[in-house]
This record gives sequence, C-alpha cells and structure tokens, in this order.
Amino acid sequence: MAPQVKLEYFDLYGRGEAIRLLLAAGRIDYEDYRLTADEWKTLKPDTPFGGVPVLHWDGEQIPQANTIIRFVAKQCGLDGKDDIEFARADTILEHCNEIFPKLGPLRFAKTQDDRVKGAFAFLGEFLPDWLLKAEKRLKMSGGVWFSGSGLSFADIIMQVHLSFIMDPEEAAFKDMNNRKSRSMILNKYPLLQANYEKVCNVPEIAQWIRNRPAFKGV
Repeated sequence: MAPQVKLEYFDLYGRGEAIRLLLAAGRIDYEDYRLTADEWKTLKPDTPFGGVPVLHWDGEQIPQANTIIRFVAKQCGLDGKDDIEFARADTILEHCNEIFPKLGPLRFAKTQDDRVKGAFAFLGEFLPDWLLKAEKRLKMSGGVWFSGSGLSFADIIMQVHLSFIMDPEEAAFKDMNNRKSRSMILNKYPLLQANYEKVCNVPEIAQWIRNRPAFKGV
C-alpha cells in the first residue's frame, strides 16, 4: 500500500524544493501543501521545532529539511546502493548546507550596497572554491553521479542549489548586472555541468520542473 504523504512548506522553493524533487524522482504521490502567512501563525506552535518543512508520512511527523531529505531518499531508493555510497551522497548534502547561510543574508540585505558587496564576495571568492571541491568529489566517485552507481539525493540537492545561483530571478543578486556570468558558473567544471544536466533530464524531475510554480527569488 502506498504511504500517505503530505509536505508542509511555504509557497517558495527555499528548503522545500529539494524534497519536492526527491518525491518526484521517487514517484511518491503526496500533497504539496503550501502555507499562507496566516496559516503559518496558527500552525507554528504545533510544529516539532517551530519551523518548516515538515513531512507527514503515514501519520508520522518528520521535521528538519536534511532529515526529510535523507528519509525520503531511503524510502525511494535514492540513498546509494550501500553505506559507502550513502556517505558519498551525504557529504554533498553537507557541502550544499554551506550555500544557504551565504545566500540568505544577500536575499534579505538591508541595503543594496550590502547586497552588492556580499554578492561580489560570494561569486568571486567563495563560489569558485566551493565548486572546485564539488568537482573533485564527483571525479572521485567516477565522474557521473556523486554516490557512484546512479542518481541519489546528492545529485538532486546539488541541482537545486546550482539552480538558485544561476536563476535570473534569484533575490540574492537583485538589480545586479550578472545574470549572464551566473549562467556560466559551470563552464570551468565539466563534470558538474554534465551532472546538472543529467539530473534536469531525469523524466520525473523534468516534468516537475516544467509544471512547478515559477521561482519567486527565494
């Protein structure tokens, strides 16, 4: 019997989009419940840790985005074929965790000067080293998939974070003339470029990307 699944998150990509892509890739039927601001005020006290996303799986309430990612990956068979492959994938999840603390302050910067200075440091200093480390890890795993033998949650979480950075509407780079350069960030990283494209072309993921609500910058 198929599980009863509901994902609660805002009508944003944020920390919910990787979970949505995983559920799509795993062919899990679920309710994609998108909270309004008023609903969140009411719901927040009843969430385990005062935040979303929260996944409901056959009556079990599962909080924390990374916990949900690992759980869904295991349920879908997207957690690697053995413990070593899981560790490889989990390494990339942890690597991607470095992105949100960088993008968040830029998305909600108090002034445009603060945003521009932060974006310059992110794109010029942080990102090249971050991408190079990911490229090397991918090469160590065979150069195609981060876990080694096939698609895993690592490839999906990487695709989501790269999409944020490259998307023309990303709020972290609002009113900056860098859309073209951001669209080319993978040019020096051929393995990452190929991996990104392979994930985008997974049929279930491609269908989700075609039909999902438009990106709102966060």
